[in-house]
Amino acid sequence: MTEGNVPSPGLFMRQDCLRTRNADSLLDDEYFPAYGSYFTSIGAIAPPERISEVCGEAFNFFEKKLKILNENILVRASSADSDLLGICKEQFKGALEIDSKKPEYYRHKIGVEGIRGRNFNIALRNPDGQGFSDVGNIILLENCEKQLGVETAFGTTTILKQLYGLDHVQDCTPVIDLASVEDESLRRKFEDSIIASVVLYREGLRPFGQNNRNRILKQYVRSLSYFRARTKIDFERLLQIISNFEKKEFPDSEEPSAEIIVEFVKAYENELFSKKRLTNDEKKIKESLELLK
Repeated sequence: MTEGNVPSPGLFMRQDCLRTRNADSLLDDEYFPAYGSYFTSIGAIAPPERISEVCGEAFNFFEKKLKILNENILVRASSADSDLLGICKEQFKGALEIDSKKPEYYRHKIGVEGIRGRNFNIALRNPDGQGFSDVGNIILLENCEKQLGVETAFGTTTILKQLYGLDHVQDCTPVIDLASVEDESLRRKFEDSIIASVVLYREGLRPFGQNNRNRILKQYVRSLSYFRARTKIDFERLLQIISNFEKKEFPDSEEPSAEIIVEFVKAYENELFSKKRLTNDEKKIKESLELLK
């Protein structure tokens, strides 16, 4: 793509993704994570000149393959992107929602220097009939000189949640042993921390070291101390819960992460009780652990 050589008609993609936007709010008792950190994305990338066909194929996927009525599909676009808006009107006969979001909502970053994206989003009607939730987007990728490609990216968990009326996207990758936790916000954050910790470990990160990626894993792993204290779960049970999830979701795992994760939680808690100066988050975790004893 960076060399402008995306083959025609294009390539299908399946990608396991992790967005760690929940990491900084895990210990906020008022915060409810609407989305999980881990999900699978499906889509395609094609040459930029095929954008009209790609959009048509994407809408066909929802209307013909998934048999979703037009009235239950919403396209969110920006009037600043007249080319994309024109293609939407040409290829989609359902409702368009224009300029309903902040300008950055219609802009995309892919982590490659000098490449940016302009996008419109596709949303499906919520199971209760009230409002719509985004399930993916179509992105025109460009640099300062030319258009490089068009990408479609749809989250499988968000689509399944809308299709089957699931309570939460994490019901697609549930931590089954936490089903008895009555506080839904607590359960969803506990689930998210376990799922993200396992996935990051499988990607080669470890909950020690100073680089930024390992720091993110530390945030998820340390939050397990708070959640196990709040749910009165001991280390043996925590190990079993993580292990059961990993065996179910990643049965081919050659290096299980559960024992390493729990050992780090133990080491973190020992360190916490020996430290003299604590951050507010550390104080909160320590107070919860003291109630567990």
